[in-house]
Amino acid sequence: MNTTTLLTLTPEKVDAVFPRYVAFDFETTGFSCCSDRIIEIGAVYFDNGVPTKTFATLVNPGMMISPGASAVNGITDAMVQDAPSDEQAAEQFASFLGEAMNGAIPLVAHNAKFDLGFLAAMFKRHGYDCDLRSYDTLAISRSYLSLSSNKQNDVAAHFGLINENAHRALDDALTCGKIFACLLPIVKTAKPKRKSPYPWWRSR
Repeated sequence: MNTTTLLTLTPEKVDAVFPRYVAFDFETTGFSCCSDRIIEIGAVYFDNGVPTKTFATLVNPGMMISPGASAVNGITDAMVQDAPSDEQAAEQFASFLGEAMNGAIPLVAHNAKFDLGFLAAMFKRHGYDCDLRSYDTLAISRSYLSLSSNKQNDVAAHFGLINENAHRALDDALTCGKIFACLLPIVKTAKPKRKSPYPWWRSR
């Protein structure tokens, strides 16, 4: 079984979520989780809002990186030539995720639907069973903050956070996890300005 679920964060869930979560981010060859591949993985375990363990690797996707993707993240074919393969990266990342693989620890990503799609596709290709459950800092920001832009760096700036290496997976994952920690007390005490764009999204 390979499932992904986007979770809705409610005030009642905040205390349960806060002790431990995994923020993650991918850089990819393109936008399609079916035809494109991951080229960089970054993930950070947070305990009580503090980063405690990190995972980062480039990934050889076994295909060319599009010029458009390289223009955004700066990752080239030469940089991933000797990196772990898609299969090797899946094994390493599954080991790092641990209980998050079965939904016991929630994941966090900015525009999580995108990253979950790539993660589920990678695990499915290599025969991993998983029940991935994630909160989306993009959706939460849109619901609770009044910003002209909810791009990750703009939300980070709103909280006084600086990401000096945007569009690299580990730095983006670390920033995402910090944003989530800032959003949690807001969710606990404030009413959303509008409903989440996807209160319960699920795919198999």
